[in-house]
Amino acid sequence: MRYLYRAAAVGLVTGFAVLGGSGEAAAELIEPADAAEVVEELAEASAEQGICYGWYIEIDDDYETHLTLRDIGSNLGLGSDLGIDADPRRNPALCPKYVVFEASIHYTSASSEAEDSASFRVVSNLPGGPTGDDLEELGIREKDLVGQRDDDAAIRAILALPMLAAESGAAPYLTPEPNPSPIPAADHPTNPPGSDLWRQNGVALTLLGLGAVAALIWLIVALVKKPQEAAPTPPGKPARSAQPDGPPRPGIPPQPGGPSAGPGSSQPPPGPGLAQPSYKQES
Repeated sequence: MRYLYRAAAVGLVTGFAVLGGSGEAAAELIEPADAAEVVEELAEASAEQGICYGWYIEIDDDYETHLTLRDIGSNLGLGSDLGIDADPRRNPALCPKYVVFEASIHYTSASSEAEDSASFRVVSNLPGGPTGDDLEELGIREKDLVGQRDDDAAIRAILALPMLAAESGAAPYLTPEPNPSPIPAADHPTNPPGSDLWRQNGVALTLLGLGAVAALIWLIVALVKKPQEAAPTPPGKPARSAQPDGPPRPGIPPQPGGPSAGPGSSQPPPGPGLAQPSYKQES
C-alpha cells in the first residue's frame, strides 16, 4: 500500500515535520500504535542482550510530495519524539553496540513507466553480525516493502533483529516469556489421544476386520472338509474290473483281491476249518 504524505508537503500538524527546509521530513511508514509496540519489544531485547536495535527507512516520494521522507525508531524511542536522535548510531554512549534495519523506498511518479522499488540491508557494528541476506532467508523480500502490506514487512524485519543477532553468536538468545495466565478450559484437547483415522472410522474398521477373520476361518474349514479325490489311473494301465475275466478253477477259492466265483459256478466256497484239496498240475 502506497502511503501519501500530503500532510508533510503542506506542513499540517499530523505527526510529520519538515526538517530545516531541506526537503526532508519525518514520516511514519509504520502506524504509530504499531511502532510503539515495536519500540517496547526492542527495549526488552536490548535490556537482555545489551544491544541497541532500531530502524531507519528513507522514502523518496516522487508520486505526490517530491520529498525525502524518513521513518526512524529504536529501543530509545520514535523519530516523531526524538527526531534523528532515535537512530542508535547517533548515540554511541547509550548504544555502544547496535543493529539497525536500514531500507530505501522509491515511489515513482504517476507519469513514470518505472515501477516502485525498494532495497534494504542490516547495519551492525557486531563482529559477524546479521546481514540483509539473513532476512531474505526468513522470507522477507525487498519487493515486500512496496507491496500491499509494506508496513508488516518492515515490522517483521525489525523484530527479527534480536534473533538474528543471537544466531550469529554475537548475543545470547532471548528468554521465552512464560504465559502469565492458564490455558482456558476450552483450549484443552477434547478428544482422546490416538489416531484421527481410527477415531473417525473405528466402527467401519472393526467390522472390516471381523469380516476378514470370518472369511479366513471359513476358508480353513472348507479346506479341511474337502473330500479326498481318488488317485488317477496311471496312463497305459487298464483299470481293474470288478467282474472276473473267467470262472475260477474248481476247488480253488477266490484269493483276497482276486476274482470271485463267476455266475454258474457250482463249487461252493470252502467252509471254515476245512482243508484245502491239492491238485496236481497237468503236464
